[in-house]
Amino acid sequence: MKKNISIIVAAVVLVAVLVGGLFLLRKNESDKIVIWAFDTSVVAAEEAVKAYKKDNPDVEFEVVEFSQYQLVQKFRVALASGSRKNLPNIIIEEDYNMQGYFKYYEDYFVDLSDHLDTDDYMDFKITSSTYNDKLLAVPYDSGVSALFYRLDIIQEAGYSVLVKSKWTLLIDNFHTQQGSHPR
Repeated sequence: MKKNISIIVAAVVLVAVLVGGLFLLRKNESDKIVIWAFDTSVVAAEEAVKAYKKDNPDVEFEVVEFSQYQLVQKFRVALASGSRKNLPNIIIEEDYNMQGYFKYYEDYFVDLSDHLDTDDYMDFKITSSTYNDKLLAVPYDSGVSALFYRLDIIQEAGYSVLVKSKWTLLIDNFHTQQGSHPR
């Protein structure tokens, strides 16, 4: 059992590094490591498994693909059933669902605090992956976003290069400028 936990922890860390995904972990009850993934994370999980198997050819994995909606529903039902045999060993899931899972099913997850350096992650990602001072998931995706704009259109609308201090001006004037220049 202890060997299985070590293998899973190593696999989770490897997959998290290669995929950048959020992975939850429970105690392994079989020799096969089952990963539930959704959408584009499936390919990344499969690639991480291939990379891990290069040095660990005897470790058996199964990557199961779901839509995000199906994954959430199936995971919630499996947790609520009270039977661990219907749960995966690893799940790639959005962090906005984590705290609810941790609150009601904390004992289903393995504390990864001793296996990851939290200094490698942004504080808000550690917060979403932590419950009762235990790191119960590997953080991922900081949700970086940006506004890209065409300078010629911005200048035509009477603005100069946008800087942080001008965001309010842009937002306040958006509706009055909307439709006054071609797309």
